[in-house]
Amino acid sequence: MSNNKEENKKIRKNKLELIRAQGQKTLGAILVIGVAVYLGFTPLFDKIGGGVAGAVIGSSFGAIFVIVLTMYLLNKQTEIEQESKKGERVFDEKVKLYQQILNNTKEMVEDGKISNEEIAKLPFLMMELQMLGGDETISTYEGVFSKINEIFEKNEEEDIVEIDEKEKMQIYKEMSTFARNCRVDLGVSETQINEELFNRTINAIQKSSDLATANRRRSANANYVEDQDTFFKACEEKGRSKELVDLTKKLYNTLMQKYSPEGPNEEFHIDLAFGKHQTTDPKLSVKAAQANANNLARICTIHVTNKELQIHNLFKSPKWDYKQLKIGDYFFKHSREFWKRSSFYNEEEESIVFNAHRDYLPELRVNGITNLDEITLKILLFIIEESKKVVFENKKLPRKELYKAAENGDEESKETIKKYIAEDYTQEIGMGEIE
Repeated sequence: MSNNKEENKKIRKNKLELIRAQGQKTLGAILVIGVAVYLGFTPLFDKIGGGVAGAVIGSSFGAIFVIVLTMYLLNKQTEIEQESKKGERVFDEKVKLYQQILNNTKEMVEDGKISNEEIAKLPFLMMELQMLGGDETISTYEGVFSKINEIFEKNEEEDIVEIDEKEKMQIYKEMSTFARNCRVDLGVSETQINEELFNRTINAIQKSSDLATANRRRSANANYVEDQDTFFKACEEKGRSKELVDLTKKLYNTLMQKYSPEGPNEEFHIDLAFGKHQTTDPKLSVKAAQANANNLARICTIHVTNKELQIHNLFKSPKWDYKQLKIGDYFFKHSREFWKRSSFYNEEEESIVFNAHRDYLPELRVNGITNLDEITLKILLFIIEESKKVVFENKKLPRKELYKAAENGDEESKETIKKYIAEDYTQEIGMGEIE
């Protein structure tokens, strides 16, 4: 690592100084040539023997050397001025580009969402950076680029993805590393901020972020509507049909009647989230208390899409060994098609579970809810209740332990993960079992 830093310092050495050094070498060469010419043409002067002819020859050689030397000096002066102007222009463009990168990232993090439009800008910023930035600066921005892509890909079916506080801090850290290298690339300092100062800066950012969210009741950065009438009216204004809005109201009221008010040891709440962006689906985030905890935890999220309701983030249950479930006409499937991006099932992949999908391993989703007849309501309430039990009893699939053991070479853990992400890892449940 230290060798790379030394090499980068050499590469960043001032070009004007190199030009001046080359000029001094050339000037020395002219002096050497002058001496050689003086010595070599001595016999000619001896033969002429002075007089007018000797004076003419001497003046001619003097004029020639003055012309050559003047041309050399003028060329070098022009070269230095051009290099200086080019350096100033490149410096200005670098500053603009680095500021643009910082501002774009700031906008993503401040509103707590990453949109398709914002993602589309990143490759062009990377290309501009490749044109103007130093190698190490490009390398550190690649870390930012990868982290943002990873966060966006966690919900690849959405046009806008929300960023939680943990993900914010990951982006802050990557951007701070990028800023350290910009500092050196711009010549503000010959060395990066030392590790102790860098860590103090990161801790200060973390503290500021914690203070900003300390009193926030909701865990995600979203736009919330406080009452149901406003929410359902906003759904209609966003183009959702009256039939679909009525369907959503029915499911909302059914959940509220079933769970609210709760017993003395439990709590229940539905947050009504409505994004400003036109492509963002309105959502009902259904939350319930965990055992021995003061906070509410999500048990599922109901998405009001253009033509149907979808329920995401339902937790797989150990009751059925964390399987996908088929009940009646509904298929409660893996939240992601894990097997497609797993080395267990695709030899072109490197990771056992694609990084952007890892957190979703314990969850199920169901699509295609276009009616809420008695059978459908029974099925949905049965699965939501089971998800609630998993949350309340802290029995979510232990993904982190499995990943860690598998990556350390534990064959049993590898086989368990392979089983859990399989496309056909499914159990059918008869209607008689949910009565």
